[in-house]
Amino acid sequence: LLENKQMRLLKPPRCRLGWFIDTQLPLIVDDGFFPKWFLGFITRKDAEEILREKELGCFLIRLSDKAIAYILSYKTVSGLW
Repeated sequence: LLENKQMRLLKPPRCRLGWFIDTQLPLIVDDGFFPKWFLGFITRKDAEEILREKELGCFLIRLSDKAIAYILSYKTVSGLW
């Protein structure tokens, strides 16, 4: 998903980072690597920029910058969600 674009990585609050490391990281990482669709703590704007150049149906998962949650972003005929 990522090409040579500069992304603004978010510095999540300690509670969200701790939640991710303690409870989610072991479930997501496979053989020491993240899946290519998982981009971690990135902004909505960066997610939209990445998907804008992709084909319909492409998606990515990122971590919310406002809550302890995952966000699914995807490209459809009607736009980016």
